[in-house]
Amino acid sequence: MAVVLGMNAKLFYRTTPGAGDWSEVCAQDVTLSLTKDEADVTDRCNNGWNATVATMKNAEVSFSFNWDPERPDFIAFKDAWFDDSEIELLVLDGELEIGNGLLATCDVMTFTRTEPLREAVKAEILCKPNGSIPPVWIEGGYDPDDTGV
Repeated sequence: MAVVLGMNAKLFYRTTPGAGDWSEVCAQDVTLSLTKDEADVTDRCNNGWNATVATMKNAEVSFSFNWDPERPDFIAFKDAWFDDSEIELLVLDGELEIGNGLLATCDVMTFTRTEPLREAVKAEILCKPNGSIPPVWIEGGYDPDDTGV
């Protein structure tokens, strides 16, 4: 079993979904959260047990980077938040050509500045798919002609 180190994972973005080159986000900590909503289907035939089925899928991408208003990735996410424009994300466990992960067109939901006393000022970002293009799971690297798995 191969171990994937967080420092080798990659987060890419592009400001025009489906077009243009990918740029890497110089992120620090990245979290890709994939969850499902649930519906209670408990009935009297469950012998006293609750029964739940999965319904809608949810994705969130949260990350932080150093506060630097001159960096292109900072500008892209700031502008997407202020302009209410979408941004395409590719959250991979490796390089663009070989990584596995989520491809999603997102809205920037939060653009937060943190100012810890003993640390650098940081931007903390939260993005969620906006539904304009359904998210897909990518395996074995990004191929612009492939729609994912």
